[in-house]
Amino acid sequence: MAVSLNVLARRVRDFRPVALPPVDHEQTTLPAWEVRKGLALGLLEGPLSQVALSVASGSLGTGLALMLGADAFALGMLAALPVIGALVQIPAAWWIQRTGNRRRLTVIGSLGRQFWLVPAVLLFVPLPAPIKLACFLLAIACGHMLLALAVNAWQSWMADLVPGGVRGRYFGARGALVSATGMIIGYGGAWLVDRSSAVGLAAPAYASLLILAAACGGLGSVLLARQPEPTMQRSTSLCLSALLTLPFHNPRFRRFASTFMLWQIALGVGSPFMIAYGLTVLRLPLHMLALTETLTALTSVFTQAYWGKLADRIGHRHVLRLCMFLVVPMPWMWVLSTPTRIWPLIVGSLLSGIAWSGIAVTQMSRLMEQTPTDGQCSYFAAFAVATGVPFMVASFGAGALMSVVGTEAVTVGATHVHPYVGFFVASSVLRLVTVILGWKSL
Repeated sequence: MAVSLNVLARRVRDFRPVALPPVDHEQTTLPAWEVRKGLALGLLEGPLSQVALSVASGSLGTGLALMLGADAFALGMLAALPVIGALVQIPAAWWIQRTGNRRRLTVIGSLGRQFWLVPAVLLFVPLPAPIKLACFLLAIACGHMLLALAVNAWQSWMADLVPGGVRGRYFGARGALVSATGMIIGYGGAWLVDRSSAVGLAAPAYASLLILAAACGGLGSVLLARQPEPTMQRSTSLCLSALLTLPFHNPRFRRFASTFMLWQIALGVGSPFMIAYGLTVLRLPLHMLALTETLTALTSVFTQAYWGKLADRIGHRHVLRLCMFLVVPMPWMWVLSTPTRIWPLIVGSLLSGIAWSGIAVTQMSRLMEQTPTDGQCSYFAAFAVATGVPFMVASFGAGALMSVVGTEAVTVGATHVHPYVGFFVASSVLRLVTVILGWKSL
C-alpha cells in the first residue's frame, strides 16, 4: 500500500497537463526551435479564443438569447449558426490551395469574434424585441461565417506545424488550457449575470462579458499572426470543381465523413434544448447550469492530457471509439433530473468531461490521418460541410417541430413528460446507432 501511495504521489507531483511535447527528434519542415515557438504560441492563443466561444455559447449564450426573446425555434437556429459557416469553407479551401497562405486567412477569419460587440450594443438600443433578436442572430451568424474561414486554414496549418508523433500530447495539453478557461469564464460569467440580475443589471453584465470576449479574441488574432507557418505543399493545377469532388473519390474518407454526418444529426436533435430545459423546466439558476459546465471543464483539464498520451500510444482510433460510446447515455442525465434531483446532471457533467475531452483530442487527428497532403484543405472543407449541414438541418427541424408541439408538459399515465424529453431520448438512440454502424470506419 505504501508503494502504491508513493507512486500515486509521484504521478500527481509530476502531472503537467500543459507541458510542451519534445519535437527535437520529430520530422518537421521547420527548425525545431521554430516549431517549439509555434506550439507555445498556440497554447496561449487557445484559451484566448475560448473566452469568446464561452460567452457566445453554452449557458451564457442561451441565457443571452432568452433575454432577447428567443423561443424554441430561435434556440434551434442559434445552435445551428456555428455550422452554417461551414459552407464558406468550400471557396476558402480553393483559395488556400491556390495561394498556400493559411496564416493570413486564419487571422482574417478570427476577427469574426469582433461581431460579439453587436449584441453588447443591442442590449441598450430601444428596438422591438423581434428586431433585436434578428440582429443578434445575424451578428452571430456573420461571426461564425468568418470563424469558419479560420477553421479550415488553421486545421491545414496545424497539420503541417504539429509533428504527427506528438499531436495527441500537444492537442491534449492545448485542450486542457482551453477547458480550464471555459470553466472559469462559464461559471464566473454565469455568477456575474445571476448576481447582476438580482439588482436589475443583467444587461450591463452581459455587455461586459461580450466586450471581454471581443478583446480576448483580438489578442488571440495577434498571437495567430506571430505563429510560424510551414511551406504548404499544394497542387495549383486543380480547378474549383476538381477540388470540390476530390474528397469524395476517397472511399476511406467517405466512410469516415458519413459516420460523422449521422453523429451530428444525433447531436443536433437534442443539444439546442438542454440549457433551456434546465432554465425553464428544471428551474435551475444560470450559475447552477454553469457549475455543471465547470465540472465538465475541470474534468477535461485532468483527462485531456492522458487521452492524448494514450492516443499516441495505442492509436487515436481506439480512443475515439471509446469516447463516442461514453457520450451515448448523456441525454438521459437530463431526462432523469428533476428540480429537486440534479445528481444525474452532476454525473453527466463528469462523464461529459471525460468523454468529450477524448473526442476533442482524437477527432481532428483522425481526420488528418484520413487526408493526403495534396488537396488537404478540400478534405477539411468537405468534412465541415458534410457534418455541419446535417447538424444545422437537425437543429432547425427540432426547433420547428418544437414550435408546433409546444412547450406544455404531456401526461403519460401518471407522469408529466415535457416535449423536450422526447428529443433527448431520440438523440441518445441515434448516438448509439451511429457508434454501432460506424465502428469500423472511425
